[in-house]
Amino acid sequence: MKLIVSIAFILMNYTGFAQTSPAPAGRELHPDSLLKAAQRGEVFTAVQRNPQFPGGNAAFGQYLAANIKYPKNAAKNKIGGTVILTMIVETDGSVAEVKVLRSVDKELDEEAMRVVKASPKWLPAIQNDKPVRVMYNVPINFSAK
Repeated sequence: MKLIVSIAFILMNYTGFAQTSPAPAGRELHPDSLLKAAQRGEVFTAVQRNPQFPGGNAAFGQYLAANIKYPKNAAKNKIGGTVILTMIVETDGSVAEVKVLRSVDKELDEEAMRVVKASPKWLPAIQNDKPVRVMYNVPINFSAK
């Protein structure tokens, strides 16, 4: 039996503007208010420069594939599917607040979280020339064949 862990990395960021939450109707978020939000440690979903795993997205996929160990019980029972995690890349590049957004199986969820939590530091996101916290979603597909 061949075990496959495929990694898809989807960024929840959109380049060109920053956002922490929707602006009230009729009022746009001003760059000064965004800077104050960053200083308060709020989490951004879009920034001027996205955080980057050392070596880029391909290197992150390689890191995940090299470090994820398919749980034996899940492999034996051919349990597979896509676990979707959310995480925060902190201003120092560390990964924090890793949580399951969509579960497949407890063992698969735990393994995906273990490896993402152990991730090396990233290059932090930048907004208004300052490092900021950014939220990402990471789908990890487990396939037992």
